[in-house]
Amino acid sequence: MRSRFSAYALGKHQYIIDTYAADKRQELSVEQLKLDQQDTLWKMLKIRMSTADTVEFSAYYTYQSNWYVMHEKSYFLRQNGKWVYDQGDIFEDSGQFTPKRNETCPCGSGKKFKKCCMA
Repeated sequence: MRSRFSAYALGKHQYIIDTYAADKRQELSVEQLKLDQQDTLWKMLKIRMSTADTVEFSAYYTYQSNWYVMHEKSYFLRQNGKWVYDQGDIFEDSGQFTPKRNETCPCGSGKKFKKCCMA
């Protein structure tokens, strides 16, 4: 999960496609991922829970200067000796939010929002 988040953050679109389950890869293209992610800046990944084949996480990002969180439970499977993403369930608390000035910044810096990404 961490490597996929890093790939989204760094714009490594081919890696994202390569780490999908084989039956899902045909539906994807590098060009579409680039368009979908065009103004998205991935800020922080918080792993909430994991087992051998599932990961529940919250991924924080900005899109057009607004903050969002994606809370998902992802399901992985082994194919050709590698773990690949199969599917995910997105929780209802996903979506746009407004960080409060004195809360810890959702980018993961450890600073207050007003001293970090709000500044």
